[in-house]
Parts: sequence; C-alpha cells; structure tokens
Amino acid sequence: MKFAIVSVASLVSAVMAKKVVVQLMAESYCPCSGAWEAKFARDLLPKIGDLVEVQRFFDAKSSGTQHCCNPKAGPDATCMHKEQECVANRLQRCVQEHYPDYRQWLAFTNCAQGPCDRPDLQGCQYQFDVGTSTNVVREKECAANLTMDYDTINACWTGDEGVALMQKDADLSDAIDEAYGKKGLPVVWVDGKLMSTFWDCKISDGQYQETLLKTICNDSTATPLPDACSQVAQVV
Repeated sequence: MKFAIVSVASLVSAVMAKKVVVQLMAESYCPCSGAWEAKFARDLLPKIGDLVEVQRFFDAKSSGTQHCCNPKAGPDATCMHKEQECVANRLQRCVQEHYPDYRQWLAFTNCAQGPCDRPDLQGCQYQFDVGTSTNVVREKECAANLTMDYDTINACWTGDEGVALMQKDADLSDAIDEAYGKKGLPVVWVDGKLMSTFWDCKISDGQYQETLLKTICNDSTATPLPDACSQVAQVV
C-alpha cells in the first residue's frame, strides 16, 4: 500500500481560512468615512489584518446624499458634498482597481487624506482636497511611496474607465436595502452582516471597535486566531 507524502506546505494550505470580508460603502468627503478608514487601519488592522479582506464602494444611491455621482443620474440629481466629491471617489476607485491589495489602496487613501487626529466631524486634514489641484502633489507622493504608477491611476480616473467603475459603484449602492442618512456613513458589513449604527464615527469608540473585532474573530475559521481574538469574549 502506498501512502501519499504530505508536505508541510500542504498542511499549511489545509488550515488556511477564507478571509472575513469587511465591506464598506463610503464617501470621500464624509468625515466619518475618513475617520473609519484611518482608525480601522491604525487600531484594528495590526491585530487582525491577516483575517480580513476589505472591500469598498462609493455611495451614489438614488435615495442617498450623493446621487449626482451616478454617471446615469439625471440633471435633477443632487450631492450634499457637491460634484467634486464624485471626482475624489473616482480617483480612489481607480486606485483600488489597479492596486487591489486593500492594504495598499487603504494606505493611499489615508496618505492622501492626511492625519485624522482632529475630531471626527472635522474630517482628516486634507480629506476635502482629495481629487483637486490643491492635493495633486501629495497624491503623487503617496502613490510613489506605495510603488503605484500615478500615470496609470490618472489615465483611469480622468477617462472612461473611471466613469465605468463609478457606475458599478452606483449600481451596488442602489442595490442595498439598509437605510442610512447624513450620519450613517460608512455603511459597514462583516461577511454580509450589517455592522453599522447610525453613527459610524464611533470607530473611535472602544466598544465599537471591540464589537467589530469580536464579529471578525467569530466569523474567521483561521487556525490559530491572533492573540487579539482571545482577548475579547467570543460571543457578540
């Protein structure tokens, strides 16, 4: 009788778990979105980064605050943050498309937006300059420091590819049923379960972070789990 020889690599592969999907619907100029992105990267990713896959799309929901960002929207569509936010969304969406590793595109976002040490409602230091001529030098430097080709990104977000990507996001945002309002972004799901309250600037709050951490740890099938998971109760 012949026995198969199982390599260490095969054993490792056997216990490798699928990533827990953390999905968010964001707006480039929403202060709570900026705070969430910065503080998720700073406070939670060092603890559970290997467990998750972060996905992001931008709000252009017909009943939302930024409907004018839908490329198919009619002339009556409005945007609370004005049309310039649609440009910023398109820039960030193109970064995601060409550099899909979430750690890389999230690092670009946080670099381009600048420090988020001010109160959440005020946003990050350069958040409302993203996608404008005021911030282009910073964005080029961010891209270079993250080994991204800015020319590729620029060709995308100023061309038809960027428009097509924003239409995909508009279709995604129109498909969601969850209600949200001015204080409801980003809308956050973990493996399809809605995590958002009506006030996701609470990413700064220890209890919010703990709830998010618990959910991610409970949904993960990774072996072993990181130490951070053993430090919180395993029942949400």
